[in-house]
Amino acid sequence: MAELTNEELSRLLETERRSLIGFLTLLTGDPHAADDLFQDVCLEGWRARATFEPGTDFGAWIRAVARIQVMRHWRRLKRHRLVSLNPELLEQLSQAWDEESQEARPREQALAECVRSLEAHQIQILTWRYTESWPHERIARQTGRSLDAVRMLLFRLRKALESCMETKLREKHDGSAPA
Repeated sequence: MAELTNEELSRLLETERRSLIGFLTLLTGDPHAADDLFQDVCLEGWRARATFEPGTDFGAWIRAVARIQVMRHWRRLKRHRLVSLNPELLEQLSQAWDEESQEARPREQALAECVRSLEAHQIQILTWRYTESWPHERIARQTGRSLDAVRMLLFRLRKALESCMETKLREKHDGSAPA
């Protein structure tokens, strides 16, 4: 079994970052604790990377690592008499997340494929808006476009991505090749 390189692990963790923080927030009920636990999960994932089997679902593997970190978190809180968590509830929440995650994965893959088909400047504008949360006004200043032009561009990009995703999902569902 080949061990993940640091670069591969970093790339996989970055791909799962948002999902994993959401998962940790669900299990802890505390976004700040989830951020802290994410760091612990990354460290533990790095330590345990030899146990990951390439070709299997990295998201499921890292969530298993995360569940262990959450249990440790709850044990620390319980020791300080702050709170306790029923392990069965933790398992039920984890299973529900896994099921939801499996349903979302084809949409995420379709979106990634569609984004890759865009031009670099379009991807940059989407990144500023949706990853870095830039307001429309800042994008307009940065690109030298009017505010209305930025809003229209983002609208058109969303519509194009939506249409592309529908096509890709339909192709996958029907098993048909692209036309």
